[in-house]
Amino acid sequence: MEPTCPANSALVAVHEKEFKHLRELLEEKLKATDKALTVQAVEYQRRLMELNHAAERLSAMQERFVNADLYRAEHKSLGDLHRSDMERLDREIQIIQKMVWIGVGILATLQFGLHYIK
Repeated sequence: MEPTCPANSALVAVHEKEFKHLRELLEEKLKATDKALTVQAVEYQRRLMELNHAAERLSAMQERFVNADLYRAEHKSLGDLHRSDMERLDREIQIIQKMVWIGVGILATLQFGLHYIK
């Protein structure tokens, strides 16, 4: 067995004290890290809940509103339908106008004929 030197004993005591202090610091850091991870997990959970609610709100909004592409397509088809209806109505009005003028011509001819035939 080697004889212990008082200088070595003092040095060992100092190192043990430093080691103990470092261990305490490390344990505090681990506790702080655990606490930070717990806080982070709670925050992540809160954010995920917000995102879930946001997804629900977005889904509800999508049910209430019309997609822009669908609106444009429907608006164009309605415009085309309106245009074709207006063109058909114009043709029908022209036919009715022609029939009215023909009727007026027939009445004028009959009146003229009845007036001079007597």
